[in-house]
Amino acid sequence: AEFYRIRKAYEKAEPLYLESVGILERSLGPEDVR
Repeated sequence: AEFYRIRKAYEKAEPLYLESVGILERSLGPEDVR
């Protein structure tokens, strides 16, 4: 996601960021503030 963001390919970066958030929420719980 960061690779695409740096290259301003936001439409490719967004789904990867959303997937990352989902993985973190499942791992750490939705209330974790990291």
